[in-house]
Amino acid sequence: SFVSKVGALSALAAGGFGLSSLISGAVASGESIYQLSTKMNISAAEASNLNKILKLTGSDTDSFAAAMTKLDKSYSSSGEAGDKVKGILDAVGVTLTDSTGKLLPLNQQLAAMSKGYKTAAASGLEQEFIMSTLGVKGLSLVKTLKDYDEAAQNAAKTKGVGIDPKQMHELDQQMKIVSMQAGSLGTAFTGALAPIAQQLFPPIMSGLSNVATSLAQNK
Repeated sequence: SFVSKVGALSALAAGGFGLSSLISGAVASGESIYQLSTKMNISAAEASNLNKILKLTGSDTDSFAAAMTKLDKSYSSSGEAGDKVKGILDAVGVTLTDSTGKLLPLNQQLAAMSKGYKTAAASGLEQEFIMSTLGVKGLSLVKTLKDYDEAAQNAAKTKGVGIDPKQMHELDQQMKIVSMQAGSLGTAFTGALAPIAQQLFPPIMSGLSNVATSLAQNK
């Protein structure tokens, strides 16, 4: 009973005694923006806008970051791989660089890719377009490319509340550490009972054995 109560206390502590559930939404949102910002080397404001668009279209930041990183790497490379991607994008009227040859900001790249996807889809080549440019990860971005214009307009309508992504990232880490520490509390208490169990189980086993023998001999 005591150990179970310790376990219940650990569970409450792991959740910050109810506080974690109240702030989990803000923390998760801030963490997504922080990860997107750091992975793609973009500002928090741009990451926040992209995060809204991804949420509105049911995509996740990890798949988006992986797909766009692959695209930028392929598009910027020389040789056969780069020429292939450029050729496919040229065929649907898409360029990912400005007049100086510098890669466009990520949100403009996504808008251009959306336009290219729709052009390819009109010819029944949407899957080929995705696989040749964004790869397997890009398959999860189909809805984003398809509904980008509407999502971008709706994202612009939402007002931010001034969440600091870095602060939310640090808070997310603290919450995870608290949860891990609380989990070890129950393990510590149960581990403390091990020496008692080592002394207690042998006589229990001996007693049970004697009872079984007695029952067998005295039916």
